[in-house]
Amino acid sequence: MAWGARRGAIAAGLQVQADNHVAQSVYRRLRFDREFYRYRYRRAP
Repeated sequence: MAWGARRGAIAAGLQVQADNHVAQSVYRRLRFDREFYRYRYRRAP
């Protein structure tokens, strides 16, 4: 985070699988606690 801030970044984001509760817990502790949107993956019929 500091590296990005030194280069002018004002925000950061990441993508986590909805069922990866361990990763979500880690990222919440790092203050990545806001969900912006969920991806929807489609498969060919």
